[in-house]
Amino acid sequence: MGCEGEKPPPSPPPPGGGGVGGGVSAPLTLVVGAGTCGLSVGAADTLRALHAEVARRNLPARVVAGGCNGMCWAAPVVTVLRGDEAPRVIPRVTVAQAAALLDAVTAGAPREHAGVAGFLAGQRRELMSRCGLMDPGDIADAIRLGSYEVLKRVLGEAQPERVIETIKRAGLRGRGGAYFQAALKWEGARRAAGPIKYLIVNGEEGEPGIFKDRHLLEGDPHRLLEGALLAAYAAGASRMILYIHGEAHLAARHIERALAQAAAAGFVGERVLGSDFSVAVELRRGAGGFVLGEETALMESLEGRRAMPRPKPPFPTESGVHGRPTVINNVETLFTVPLILERGAAWWTGLGGGHGTKVFGLSGHVARPGVIEAELGLTLRDLLERMGGGAPDARTVTTVALGGPSGILVPPRRFDEPLVPGGNPNPGTGGVAALHAGVPVAEAVRVLLDFNTRESCGKCTPCREGTARLRDMLDGRAPVDRQAVAELADVVRVASLCGLGQAAPLSILSALSEFPGEL
Repeated sequence: MGCEGEKPPPSPPPPGGGGVGGGVSAPLTLVVGAGTCGLSVGAADTLRALHAEVARRNLPARVVAGGCNGMCWAAPVVTVLRGDEAPRVIPRVTVAQAAALLDAVTAGAPREHAGVAGFLAGQRRELMSRCGLMDPGDIADAIRLGSYEVLKRVLGEAQPERVIETIKRAGLRGRGGAYFQAALKWEGARRAAGPIKYLIVNGEEGEPGIFKDRHLLEGDPHRLLEGALLAAYAAGASRMILYIHGEAHLAARHIERALAQAAAAGFVGERVLGSDFSVAVELRRGAGGFVLGEETALMESLEGRRAMPRPKPPFPTESGVHGRPTVINNVETLFTVPLILERGAAWWTGLGGGHGTKVFGLSGHVARPGVIEAELGLTLRDLLERMGGGAPDARTVTTVALGGPSGILVPPRRFDEPLVPGGNPNPGTGGVAALHAGVPVAEAVRVLLDFNTRESCGKCTPCREGTARLRDMLDGRAPVDRQAVAELADVVRVASLCGLGQAAPLSILSALSEFPGEL
């Protein structure tokens, strides 16, 4: 997921105007999945080939560079939209297949790959409902599909306290991994003293194996902006910072363009849409580093200092960026906000046993890796086999690294247990990496510990020294026994300053518990 490929060419204007939303004016729209994954395997070439072939045939069609629809396994993907017909997803469309695709489209309906239906089976796409079906660079397209309608309504008729109360009733918990109630952050900031308050969108996502936020930003940047504006309104924030990972170049470009368009349309700035709500928004890029996912380290970075966690209290809602009350929300969390305010708290609590949906990044040894959204309460087996298509070869999946370097290793006997916040297993940030029998558990633990050791900010001794010592124990460079490893891991977990350090030894602790003979 790290290679973004080249920047796709811009989409030409459609014949006679119009956009992607249901083929309002263009009878035919072809949306090429030009997200990070698609560009890395030739989506830009597919886009150019379709442009050229449509022009050569003089077809009344529009070819659009869209975001990824989550089917990373099938890239380059082309989604065919025509009138009120259901979208048809065609996987692995290369340059050589562009002409044949248009032949099939003009002759009728192209056949959809069986894997597409299998991948979508069991999903509940709410946050991702527009990813891969729209032009992320066109605010008119986003508005046709409903963007900013909730913001207009809320600014016209709802007090900030009512917004907070709705989100509180929905029980929305942050999707960055900690699952803290979003409404409590907003409420705390709103009650805090001070004329200037901040909202920070945490789009750092620096963990290996975690890529769902990047896909959301690439595919539907205006939904993120609307959610962030609603959160800022509720929290009383007049300053907003969009903090995007330093290597997520495509996501940053899409957000930068969306922000400029939103400002020009009056959704950002002074007296938004004629209301009393004013907000200044800036885009900042992360300097790299896993620790930047920790909210207080992120604030240190924003203030020009080395990214190192701050002791708490005071909490950010009391004293955050530049000492001002600050709310920090994850990208996926903010994507959810417009949907809840549009459909009501009861709608959200009716999903996933009251927990709503969750976006997962599925990678590793599965036939269909990609981005999945489903109701919480599903199992790892659902993700691995039902959506992921099972192992790609004869070697079965024997381990799942759940939650990235801050997560745990899960054995097959627990693949049928429900994934719920606070449960065991806990879905965490949503990273799911499947490992087959060819990957020893000890090697998986070593890789995760090595990453945490290298990415430690070095501020506190338990994390800085403890993770390195644990790694050395596995490498055989220090005397080791089960009890010594468990005791040191517990010290790191309990005594580290921030959540990242506290979670660093979870992989080895879970391996000791679930795979006792493997280490």
